[in-house]
Amino acid sequence: VQLIPDAPLKALTEYTVTVSADVSGQSGDTLADDFSWTFQTRDGEWLTAEFIELDDSGSAASPMVDFDREGNAMVVWQQADETGELRIMFNRFDVDNGWGTPIALADDSSTGSAPLLVSDGDGNLAVVWLQDEPDGSQSLLGLAYDSEADDWSEPILLEDDAGDVDTPALAANDAGAGAIVWAQDNGNGIY
Repeated sequence: VQLIPDAPLKALTEYTVTVSADVSGQSGDTLADDFSWTFQTRDGEWLTAEFIELDDSGSAASPMVDFDREGNAMVVWQQADETGELRIMFNRFDVDNGWGTPIALADDSSTGSAPLLVSDGDGNLAVVWLQDEPDGSQSLLGLAYDSEADDWSEPILLEDDAGDVDTPALAANDAGAGAIVWAQDNGNGIY
C-alpha cells in the first residue's frame, strides 16, 4: 500500500499517520485497533558537493539523473579513461548510506557517449547510449537494471539499420512501460 499526502509535506516536521480499524482488506478482515506511526521529514537542505566518480584520469560529461519513490538517485555519465576512450558510468545515491561505488556499464572495448537514464519509480532502470563503431558510424545500445534482483542485463544493440543514430530520447512510466525513439541517418527518419 502506498500512502500519498494531499499536499506537500513540510521539511523538518513530525507527522503521524493513522490507519483506522474500520479499514478492511481485500478479504474483508479489519484491524483489531487503529494502527499509527510517526515520522519526521528531512531538512530539505542541499548536501555538500562531492565526486561520484573515482577515476579522475579523464573528463566526465553528460550526466543524467533520475530518482525512485524513496528518494534514491541514480546517475549515468560518460567519462574518458586514461586512453581517451569514453565509457558509460553509473552510480547510485542511497538516502541512508550516501553514494555507492561507480561502475562501467559496458566493457573496456567500447566507446560510448550521450547516456540517457529512466526509472520506473521502483528503482528499475533503463539506460541507452550512442556507441562508436569501428567503421566510424554510431549505433544505439542499451541495458536494464532489475532492482529486485540487483542485476544488470548485458548491453544490447537496439537498432540494426545502416546509418548513424542521433538524438535518442527515452521515457518510462511508474508501471515500467517504456519507449525509446531516435533519428537514423538512413533516409528513413525517426524510429
